[in-house]
Amino acid sequence: MKKNLEKLFAVILVLTLVFTMAACGNSDDNGDAGDSEVYTLSATWCAGEATAIVQSWYKAAEKIEQDSNGRIQVKTYHTGQISGSDRENAEKVSTNVCQFTTIPCATMAEFSGIKEYNLSTIPYICTSDAQLDYLYDQGVYDDINTAFTAQTGLVPNGSFSTGWVALGMKKGEVRSAADIKGMKIRSMTTEGQLSTLEAWGAAPTPMAIGELFTALQQGTVDGALAAEQLFDSEGYGEILASVTNINPFSTYHIGIYNQEWYNALPDDLKTVFDEGMAYFYEVCRPAQLQATQDAYKNLEADGCKFVELTADELQGFADAAAAVTEKMSADLDADFVQKAKDCLATM
Repeated sequence: MKKNLEKLFAVILVLTLVFTMAACGNSDDNGDAGDSEVYTLSATWCAGEATAIVQSWYKAAEKIEQDSNGRIQVKTYHTGQISGSDRENAEKVSTNVCQFTTIPCATMAEFSGIKEYNLSTIPYICTSDAQLDYLYDQGVYDDINTAFTAQTGLVPNGSFSTGWVALGMKKGEVRSAADIKGMKIRSMTTEGQLSTLEAWGAAPTPMAIGELFTALQQGTVDGALAAEQLFDSEGYGEILASVTNINPFSTYHIGIYNQEWYNALPDDLKTVFDEGMAYFYEVCRPAQLQATQDAYKNLEADGCKFVELTADELQGFADAAAAVTEKMSADLDADFVQKAKDCLATM
């Protein structure tokens, strides 16, 4: 009898220990700080490592890893290491190969079919980074961002400008649309760039940015539309004769992350990610402005002439593209356009 009681007591003791350990293991049902699982956050860009985008991201990545105590490990791909275009970057995030990137508004429109993102790509509709930042920060994009997420599973979470589109030429310099008539000019695959180049009499040549340097070297194209910083960051100053600041539209970027990946994060890591993203945009916006200012100085130091147009010369480009501006504006939702105009009137 005594032996049986001892055996029963031992069984009860073992079961008590098992249930206690199980309870401790499940005490953090929401996956907060007790969750030891490590999550990978991969980000991808076509931009080079020296660009303000990637350098700003490194700072945010360090904050995310530190604030998560290493439970979020960040991997960064740049210079087109795994994607040759902004659209491919969006596809990488859509399929959860990567979890974050930033892409131009033009690519947002192309990827989702939501034309309103083309606002910043309509020639001369906005004229400053401050205007574009104001539109985004005041919620003008909120409704289309919600629609974007519903269509793609990607969540827009911030914005910044990478500068305004400039015209880099392998030979000579440009001061009027007539100077590029018949010339092959690299462009994105967006309506704004293609139609504007056609209106200026050039031959638009869509091309991924990763192919541009070689195309210029080999004479496949005579020049290119691209942000000033890109011309500066990849050594283009050594092969371009001139860069003209024509400013038809901005290469305005919006950040997107994979919603499914985010939803799987524990609540505390969602907070870490959100705060890290806010820090990224806080750092990136002024860094972009400084990088744009530095770009022209660096290009000239490399022997590339910076051509600054007079007001009349700039107006000549705008007048030549006026039909494109009117058509693209009419293609957007009238309420959205009016909302943007009303917002800008309050600046």
